[in-house]
Amino acid sequence: LKYSVEIRFGEEPDTMPEGMKFGRVSAVTTDAQNNVYVFKRDARTDQLVVFDSQGQFLRSWGKGLFTRPHGLRIDRDQNVWAVDDAGHQIFKFTRDGKLLQTWGVKGVSGSDAKTFNRPTDIAFSPDGRFVYYCSDRTGQFNVWRIGVDEATGRPLGAPTPVTLPRQNLGHLTF
Repeated sequence: LKYSVEIRFGEEPDTMPEGMKFGRVSAVTTDAQNNVYVFKRDARTDQLVVFDSQGQFLRSWGKGLFTRPHGLRIDRDQNVWAVDDAGHQIFKFTRDGKLLQTWGVKGVSGSDAKTFNRPTDIAFSPDGRFVYYCSDRTGQFNVWRIGVDEATGRPLGAPTPVTLPRQNLGHLTF
């Protein structure tokens, strides 16, 4: 396998704000405008960083919000979903970083209608009626299906488990 690096996001001159470094990057995704979203674990600065397709810094947010960033996705409506496994939370933002929803209770693990147990990734059904998240830190390797109220976007009831081998949810078909 041979490859070449065209752009080193965050490493090119003048592409990051003063004092901001990547540290450990846990997830990367893109939106419909080809902007690149990077979820990083350096808690001293914003942990969600957005670049244009050429590697120029656009914006960032999330300093101190996440315990341990893990998964990152963009839904069909271009909302940004960030998964914090150690914080046991899932966050929904606008592309500009406005917090729309928080699922789970910070620092509280569980598997009822209000808590998660170290969620690691998230995916969406094509029609947007269900959100799926993977909680693979318990040793059970479950994918949980959460119904979503179409009017409010809030979860409906407790998650329903679907047991699968551990895998990246991006490869699931619904």
